[in-house]
Amino acid sequence: MRAGRTVVIVATAMAVAAAGTAVWVGTSSAAVSPTTASAATPTTEVQSFAPLTAAAATSSVATSPLTAPLTAAPLPVGLQQAADSVPAAGWFHLTNAVVPPGASVVRYRNVDRAIQTGMASHMPGPLDLWFRALGAPGSAITVQLDALDGFGQVLADLGTITVITGHDMLPLPEGSGGGRRMVVGSDQQQVWLVEADGSVSDTFPMSGRRIPTASGADQSGVFRVYSKSKHLRYCEDGVCGTAEHMVRYQRTAKASVGTHSLPTEYGQPVQSVYDLGWPISHGCTRLEASKAAEVYLWADFGTIVIVM
Repeated sequence: MRAGRTVVIVATAMAVAAAGTAVWVGTSSAAVSPTTASAATPTTEVQSFAPLTAAAATSSVATSPLTAPLTAAPLPVGLQQAADSVPAAGWFHLTNAVVPPGASVVRYRNVDRAIQTGMASHMPGPLDLWFRALGAPGSAITVQLDALDGFGQVLADLGTITVITGHDMLPLPEGSGGGRRMVVGSDQQQVWLVEADGSVSDTFPMSGRRIPTASGADQSGVFRVYSKSKHLRYCEDGVCGTAEHMVRYQRTAKASVGTHSLPTEYGQPVQSVYDLGWPISHGCTRLEASKAAEVYLWADFGTIVIVM
């Protein structure tokens, strides 16, 4: 909550007499900064004015600032970037739109790069969306938001906003467990390797999946590494691909979920390192090749993995 200037009129006593004095008594809090507003102490002011004639009193009431109509400041139009965003880390909080009835997902995408598309579960009502959009420091990204129903149909265009982004890493989230562990942040699209003493030995961006899938991929919870493969081959919906340094920590109805390098399909990479930070995988945690190899060596069988 932000505190600004507040003026509260406690009592107003105006009296007009042939040889009297008009007196105004009010209580106000002085203008203070948001950090000190809660400690502000109300003060009482007593002011005396010269005697007024009846005609002058009538004229004064007509122009008094106490009775003048209040004009509300115009509301901002279009998507807004909230003040708690962290642009240097490509971490944005968007508001000032309404998700319509029937919607269950908000899709956000970089209008200049089709592959950079993400989805986040969202109930109907005022927009309150956090998302990651990494980029070269100081670069501009234009993001389009749409509201979708459960069948993937677009119900509403929520607007477009241009943000200035960067690629700094975020600190380890609170409530991410204890001990030696790997933390996978589905919202933040970031991985943290945490040592037994609580220190973070490394952290880096990922491309995962932010919302649940029919196979149960990328569900939040506490898991343990149960399998590792230096080479991986997979097939999904008739498309096969390969990746390196697979570290499995979760079983789903259709497959296993873990960390691995950026995959290749038909001899071509499915994404580049510049797309890391966007949730565009099938469910696994995709990493830059050197980071996938690092996790492969760092994670032992039984190592705890926290998916948030």
